[in-house]
Amino acid sequence: MSDYASRELDKVIVRLPDGMRDRLKEAAKAANRTMNAEIVSRLEFSFAADVVAQETGWDVGHGQGTPGWDAAMQKRKTLEQRVDELEAKVATLMELK
Repeated sequence: MSDYASRELDKVIVRLPDGMRDRLKEAAKAANRTMNAEIVSRLEFSFAADVVAQETGWDVGHGQGTPGWDAAMQKRKTLEQRVDELEAKVATLMELK
């Protein structure tokens, strides 16, 4: 038997939809993590999002149709437009150099 402490941790078998294993593998590789570390990281992020949802009263996890969704999407579009405008201005300034 192995001396690794991780061998004593809880284990769970998960069935993944087609293609998700490959997506996890690529994400783990990009983040320089094991697939297990990638899964744990994403679960931790999900739990943190739940805390944000509880503290703000806006459910970030359920998307369209939830309270605040339309306003949030409009704000996002406005911010994306502003970022596009600023990027264009920066590009213009860079050309002037």
